[in-house]
Amino acid sequence: MRNKVFITVFASFLLLVMISAPAKRVLCAAGLIVNENVGNIIEVEKVYDPDSFAAPLLNGIEEAKREITDIYTNYIPFYVDITSIASTFTQSLNNPITALLLEAGNRDVLERMEAAKENTPSDTTVPAETTGVPDTTAPAVTDAVTSGNAETTSPPETETTAPETTAPETEPPFSPTYNATYLKSNNQHRYYQIDAQTEKDGPKMSFYVRIPSATNDKLRPTMEKQLEKINGFATEVPGVNWYVYAATCFEDTALCDLILPSESKRVLFEEFFEKLDPSVQRGWVKVDTIEDKYNKFFRTDHHWNVYGYTEAYRSVVEMFKENYSDITLREPEIVSFPAVTFYGSNATATARYTISDPFAVASYDLPPHDIVMEHGVSYNSKIEIATNMENYLKARHNTKRTYGHYTAFQPILEEVTYPENKTGRVLLFIGDSYSPPLMEPLASYFDKTYIRYIDSNPTLENIDLAEYIKEKGITDVLLLEMSDRIIYDYYGDSLRGLK
Repeated sequence: MRNKVFITVFASFLLLVMISAPAKRVLCAAGLIVNENVGNIIEVEKVYDPDSFAAPLLNGIEEAKREITDIYTNYIPFYVDITSIASTFTQSLNNPITALLLEAGNRDVLERMEAAKENTPSDTTVPAETTGVPDTTAPAVTDAVTSGNAETTSPPETETTAPETTAPETEPPFSPTYNATYLKSNNQHRYYQIDAQTEKDGPKMSFYVRIPSATNDKLRPTMEKQLEKINGFATEVPGVNWYVYAATCFEDTALCDLILPSESKRVLFEEFFEKLDPSVQRGWVKVDTIEDKYNKFFRTDHHWNVYGYTEAYRSVVEMFKENYSDITLREPEIVSFPAVTFYGSNATATARYTISDPFAVASYDLPPHDIVMEHGVSYNSKIEIATNMENYLKARHNTKRTYGHYTAFQPILEEVTYPENKTGRVLLFIGDSYSPPLMEPLASYFDKTYIRYIDSNPTLENIDLAEYIKEKGITDVLLLEMSDRIIYDYYGDSLRGLK
């Protein structure tokens, strides 16, 4: 009897999950409810070349597999609550061991920093006399008298001894601290918490990072294939300006070499940009210091924040200006929302809510323009920015802890038209989830902009790029994506549907 009860209860639970998850997915797609952001990004495992045998059928099967995995990963009821409780319990158990590992890891980082200093050539030091700073390494003169240009001499006959003085105690110089804590991993990423303090009275900076779990050896062939595609597209149609701009990830930087050297992919990052065709203009967000990473990207989310994407805006405009002298930069206004506390994708993926983000957006004074929204992506805003701005300023926003404010605030667009522009320029903008805040301001320098949003967009049609460029009269192509996509096509969709 007990076995029957157990089987009945267990079967009922499974049936409830099997039914409730897809039902929740349908209600979310219809806009009747909002799903909690659990930070799991489910991508297709394999993309078949459009020209290969039975490619539409095979890609359809892969997309169906992705959709099923997505439903039974991200739409299970109470998933967030269960994982949050489990994560909090695990963290409390691991705290003593984590503290020991952090101390050992920080010693290792400091040793590498000292080794780097020792390897710095000594002839790069500026001599003291050229800087106007006294040479404090020279021995102090305690038994000589100096007068004008006269030579210094010892006092005659009698020897005097300076009174003994006790040197004031000085604090040891402050050593920057850098710690990396492993959080979790899945089949695509590993997650870490980075903690740093670079100045004695400076802020303690903590943030989460998400790093591809694939090795450099595995990523190199896909990087080379990506280079071949981009360089081929850039040279296929003469007279079209190509721009490639990357949102820099932590693993692309010298910071990763310092703090998490085993995860560094900086060599691939630098090689990719070196091997782009010379005709392609290129750029990336500068992340040279811990402060850059902390200030330009969300602490709890893998996306850039308002300071990161406004830097990207300025950089891309500078690239445009190299081809068009009439282009002028628009200085955005930063609008903050004090009532919003943001826990981003990395926080929700690891169920860690000890760090949070403020939320702000950029507002541009743009000429009148028309937009066509992209409705093939489920997670983006379905209303225009002006309406969202008003709602957020009046604190009429979703207050769920797991609500994805970054992706939910900006609508994703298909087309932008500035009817008053008479530039003769037409832009093709290929982007992912980093691009929505830049779509309207960057489009303002063109008469018309066509946008191919490749991230989680199953409705995106396949096109022959050369024919599309000729048909639409495109003069410029901008590829703006996160470095994982743009460099080694990690999610299989960087140039989705292009041939």
